[in-house]
Amino acid sequence: PRWDGGVGAPAGIWSNRYTPGVGWGTPEPLATDYGPGPPLLVADPTGHVTAVWPQSAGLLSDRYTLSVGWGAAELVDAGNAAGPLFPADMGVSPNGDVIVAWTQSGVSAGKSWSIIWSKLYTPGVGWGTAEVIGSSDSGFARDVQLAVDPNGHATAVWEVGNHHIWSNRYTPGVGWGTAVPVGDSRGRVDTLEKYVRPRVVVDAGGQATAVWGRWGDLWSNRTEVP
Repeated sequence: PRWDGGVGAPAGIWSNRYTPGVGWGTPEPLATDYGPGPPLLVADPTGHVTAVWPQSAGLLSDRYTLSVGWGAAELVDAGNAAGPLFPADMGVSPNGDVIVAWTQSGVSAGKSWSIIWSKLYTPGVGWGTAEVIGSSDSGFARDVQLAVDPNGHATAVWEVGNHHIWSNRYTPGVGWGTAVPVGDSRGRVDTLEKYVRPRVVVDAGGQATAVWGRWGDLWSNRTEVP
């Protein structure tokens, strides 16, 4: 969670660990320089935890291991001068690979829009190369959500220009494919209580189901992966 350290102290990111049968330990700080957007946190089946958050230097991360605790923060991506990074979501595969997605200003089709990026963390290797998941010349891409199946495939969904829901799929060893339209999200201008941002889940077979709001109703679409 993020909270102030006291009067005059900067807001930052802190961590605490709960041990069954013992309780909560002692809070410890992860970062004091904190940018826009909430910090993200995922844990793999072995208990390793990865945290990602925005800072003035870009997108940073830290890893928690049972034998060491939190390590040293490292840069995930410095972004560019077009605008700040907004981390949106992250997921982890059973083997510990971590995928993070974020939004940042950029240029698509000669126009300045918000573009969805992604990066993969491989245990023992580190962070790889940033990839563009999706971009559009018809509006800002935003509200990206990720889901990872038991085989390490990831599905991302997001909204473009307050009108459409798009999706892309990540294949281990290959990378992200081509973004495809999933459905129409018209209706965001309605009351906020009637709008549902896109969400996605995957089952054990890799099938992804996306849900989103449209004119006050709840809509969905489902992949059919061979």
